[in-house]
Amino acid sequence: MGAQRDGITEAAARPVSASLGRAGSRLGYRQQEVLWAYGFLLPTIVGLVVFTVGPAIVSLALAFINTNLITTFRFVGLANFTELLSDDKFWTSFTNTVVYVVGHIVPTVVLALGFAVALNQPIRGRGFFRTVYYLPVVAPVVSTSLVWAWAYQTEFGVFNFFLRSLGLPAIPWLSSSAWSMTSVIVWSIWASVGYPIILYLAALQAVPPEIVEAARLDGAGAWQTFRFITWSAISPTTFFIIILQFISAFQVFSQMYVMTQGGPGYSTYTIVMYLYYMGWDSFRFGYASAVAVVLFVILAIVTYAQFVVQNRWVYYEH
Repeated sequence: MGAQRDGITEAAARPVSASLGRAGSRLGYRQQEVLWAYGFLLPTIVGLVVFTVGPAIVSLALAFINTNLITTFRFVGLANFTELLSDDKFWTSFTNTVVYVVGHIVPTVVLALGFAVALNQPIRGRGFFRTVYYLPVVAPVVSTSLVWAWAYQTEFGVFNFFLRSLGLPAIPWLSSSAWSMTSVIVWSIWASVGYPIILYLAALQAVPPEIVEAARLDGAGAWQTFRFITWSAISPTTFFIIILQFISAFQVFSQMYVMTQGGPGYSTYTIVMYLYYMGWDSFRFGYASAVAVVLFVILAIVTYAQFVVQNRWVYYEH
């Protein structure tokens, strides 16, 4: 009797298990992997849409509207862009930004490469120096800007204290139009050089040592080895660093705002600072959105141009 009941139970369960098997087989292993991947990516995708793509679309729409986001919403077409291109303050901010970008990127890349080559040698305390150079990268921008602004102070700053101790005159680092941009650039190089150093160290350690040794055996000197072997191998990393530094430098704002507020006069007045003042001082959010669109176009054009000319000096392994 018990055997009969077991047989009936097994027979009844067989169609159920078969149906579950068919349902489970509707999705193959590959499809299940894809679903799991999209499930894990969903929070990032939602965040990207809500906090990046969505605001970018809204900003593009606002660029054609005269609005303060509260009471005024008036479509003006290209009027914001027309006014922008004829505004002397915009061109001043554009010129200052270009000066900052060039003055920041060139020394940063050169110094990062030099430090990376030095730190790639078997020297004592190498790990300590790598950590020290990277600390400014993770330090808060506002905090370090305030510290450097104090160090730049004309009467009581650390830098002028050392100059006076050497019998040299004090320099109005942040209070002079001739020195303010240079002062901020020096801070920016100090604050950002650590990240390219890490990237260059990784690239240098990936250079095949047998190729370097073969070049030396063939009579190549240190400079020739670096120029024709090492530089070719790390050129993709250099290109990547330049792209990152360019995009970051063109959006400079925090250190300028904390240290100089765009002054003296308009000597450190950058595009993003101009955008900020138009939006949050004048409440011309449509006009500020037009500035953001122009900034995006500038970044896109220059980045595309860099990708076009990279074939002339960037060497990829095939």
